[in-house]
Amino acid sequence: KAQYLGGVYTKMRQGIIIHDVFVDESNVADITGFDFVFLAIDNPGAKGIIIDHLRRERVPFIDLGMGLTYNGDSLRGMLRSTLITDENAVHLGKIPTDGLVGNDPYTRNIQIAELNALNAIMGVMAWKKLYGFYLRDEMHHNATFIVDEGVMCLEA
Repeated sequence: KAQYLGGVYTKMRQGIIIHDVFVDESNVADITGFDFVFLAIDNPGAKGIIIDHLRRERVPFIDLGMGLTYNGDSLRGMLRSTLITDENAVHLGKIPTDGLVGNDPYTRNIQIAELNALNAIMGVMAWKKLYGFYLRDEMHHNATFIVDEGVMCLEA
């Protein structure tokens, strides 16, 4: 998958470096040296290894998550964007970091481009707010969008 997507994106962008490996304890140090990290992975175990490393390195990050279920033939669930910094790690408990990959609709490779896009937008907006692109009277470190209700919940 990494090789395929790398081939697609190198046609549009320069400087893409493909890492065709799963992150584990033996290679997590490869992500050292970044100023900020976005996490958008569905493996809670790997996510925990990465988060522990980022916390040790004092690297701020945003974790994006999606939890979906079927209700008849329709999808319901939530999207989550969680910002973790040295100053505010209170929302770490909202990020699943153990257990097996779930049996939710997302793991069956359904195409939900609009939910992926919205989840990415939630993360990018939090990042831009953190670094002053958007005014931030109050910084929201956790945002949850409830798909079936169309409601966004924000937590400082």
